[in-house]
Amino acid sequence: MTKSFIIIGAGPAGYQSALELRKAVPDSKITLIEKYKLGGTCLHRGCIPSKQLSCIEEEKNYLKTLTKNKTLLMKGIEQKLLKADVEIIYGSANIEISESSFQIQVQDCDDEGYVINENADEGSPNSKKNLSADYLILASGSKPRKINFDKYFKEKYPEIDSSEIQKVKDKAISSDSFFCDIKLQRGFSDSYCFIGGGYIGIEIASMLAKLGKKVRVIESAEDILLFLDKELRERIKANLAKQGIKIEVNAQNIEYQSIPEDKIFIAIGREIVLPPIIYKEKNTVEKITDKNTLFEKISELKLNDRIFLVGDLSEHMPLAHYAYAEAKSLAKYFGSLAKSDINSQATNNNFIKPNLDLIPQVIFTNTEFAHCGMNLDKIKEKYPENFFIVEKNWTENAKARISGCERGYARFIFESSTRRILACSLIGHLATDLISIAVPLIHLNLSYEEIQNMVFPHPTLGELFILD
Repeated sequence: MTKSFIIIGAGPAGYQSALELRKAVPDSKITLIEKYKLGGTCLHRGCIPSKQLSCIEEEKNYLKTLTKNKTLLMKGIEQKLLKADVEIIYGSANIEISESSFQIQVQDCDDEGYVINENADEGSPNSKKNLSADYLILASGSKPRKINFDKYFKEKYPEIDSSEIQKVKDKAISSDSFFCDIKLQRGFSDSYCFIGGGYIGIEIASMLAKLGKKVRVIESAEDILLFLDKELRERIKANLAKQGIKIEVNAQNIEYQSIPEDKIFIAIGREIVLPPIIYKEKNTVEKITDKNTLFEKISELKLNDRIFLVGDLSEHMPLAHYAYAEAKSLAKYFGSLAKSDINSQATNNNFIKPNLDLIPQVIFTNTEFAHCGMNLDKIKEKYPENFFIVEKNWTENAKARISGCERGYARFIFESSTRRILACSLIGHLATDLISIAVPLIHLNLSYEEIQNMVFPHPTLGELFILD
């Protein structure tokens, strides 16, 4: 029996789910709904624009090059989807769930993803008829968290003039607004103050410093990049200091109105985005605006086997390559159901999620950072006194030396009893590419001796993986 899927959101989790489902359940009907453009935040406001920023030496050709690359990548995604016979619908998906069922209405949007007519009646030019399917996959992604400056100033400085508040608002930007094409046409500012020392803030701060911009980072926590162990953080901070980036931590009372930099870059994390969802039961109509309430209603209406959340909505790891892996896992599960001819057995909780320890983490700072495997704190907890560390400085590597990028560091961690590799961390030129060598080593759970017996070409940075 042919199964049908509706996927909302055409970012990495959404379009990859469509492609993987086509392979796993070949005879299924797959519909992908996107209100903006194929590729999602990753392509238009995140991964691609930021990495393009790290590849330029001067800013004058940035927007032209970025626009070209985004267009080509977007066309590539579209061609893959069309080849896979995925129906693509552009518009805003409005979901109604009730009595063990769901319906979706799609409203037309403009080029920026805004609904053209919020009050369009069904059958009007700006409204499409209801859609339904066997399964609904929500992949609507996330957006930058904001600071409510009106609330902040009202509580802390109730007598402040509204014009001063507006000045702060005008200076405040996020990754979404920073990478907006219209704003990019005006060029970059000369100085930036980043609020937040997570990987997004640190990454973009380093890229701008490379372009000669004055950059400062303010973090309210005890340190930046707290998902890393202290030794790695210290090494990264040393590289940032060499770039002239000033870092302030434990900043509990930020005087936003006194920040002298041209722009205040808000990088305090991201929050999930749910499409408009309405719960209907008899005479009750309730808007669902948060994930917990959505899960409660899904369970109450017995829709656990029909509605799934992937990508940033799963809140396991907000990375594009994690979204790809999760899409594959979900499709694999549906494929196994199809082969065994079992119907309606999938749930949000029983398809196998990717192992987070096998998902590489990369930060495109100058110098780059990459890691795969368990973090050191977790290793100390799980294997107390039963692990050993192998460290290598890049000055030992011939390719690093002759190419002038010898300022780097590699760290390998092994379990003592089995001598199996647990983690690899790299700081240095092309670290974000080199970590791809470590991924299969960790994924295959190889031993020190098995890696030691491998041969790497000379002279290359890959020789950093030669174990003595």
